[in-house]
Amino acid sequence: MASSVISVSHFLSLYFAPSDRFLIKKRFEHNNNNKTHMEEKTCEGNFKSGKELVNKLRSMGYSQLLLPLPLEVKCQHCGEMFTMQEFESKCPKCGMVHGIAVCHADDAKNVMGAGIDY
Repeated sequence: MASSVISVSHFLSLYFAPSDRFLIKKRFEHNNNNKTHMEEKTCEGNFKSGKELVNKLRSMGYSQLLLPLPLEVKCQHCGEMFTMQEFESKCPKCGMVHGIAVCHADDAKNVMGAGIDY
């Protein structure tokens, strides 16, 4: 049985609207260029606190990079749901800063709070 391989563009055209395809493709291209380097640098150790994680993201220049896909996150301070688009994001209601490690960016349960306006 032969397997068929399709391109990313073809896959996106099958399952997503044109506006979504453009955004997903841009996120993929942007993150794919930085992925290996980012994973090596931010996944070397365990973070004991959200402040440690956010400090590492900032020191490596990753805090404002886009997540592979946005995450729906519950604020660890006020409980408000918001969309996390970057590795470091702030709750729009209370200002709590949240971060997520590059190698764990696929699951919102890995988000750590760093502090209000940290």
